[in-house]
Amino acid sequence: MCHCKKELLALKEGTVRTFKQAYEKRLKEERQKGNTEADIVAIPYDTCGRPPSLLKLDSKLISLRQSIRSRGGVVNSCVVKATALALVNINNISGLRGFEPKPTWVVYL
Repeated sequence: MCHCKKELLALKEGTVRTFKQAYEKRLKEERQKGNTEADIVAIPYDTCGRPPSLLKLDSKLISLRQSIRSRGGVVNSCVVKATALALVNINNISGLRGFEPKPTWVVYL
């Protein structure tokens, strides 16, 4: 880790340890399959973070927010909440009926 610090300044030691463990696990799986000369080029990873609350509408909400900001508009929590509610009402998605954006969700976006 120390000899690569100049090139990889943003990586924390825990991240490197996680990469190493994933690499060793993948290498062990390949060896158990009988592939002793395995070259591990990529390590599969799990998705991180919170799943989108509005399903496919999250990306629309984010693009609308960016559009407003790019034109000099102010985007605060009230704007995000109102836009989210308008998207839900316009698209008539039954699973999202009664959707009420929570303050933590609004700040997250």
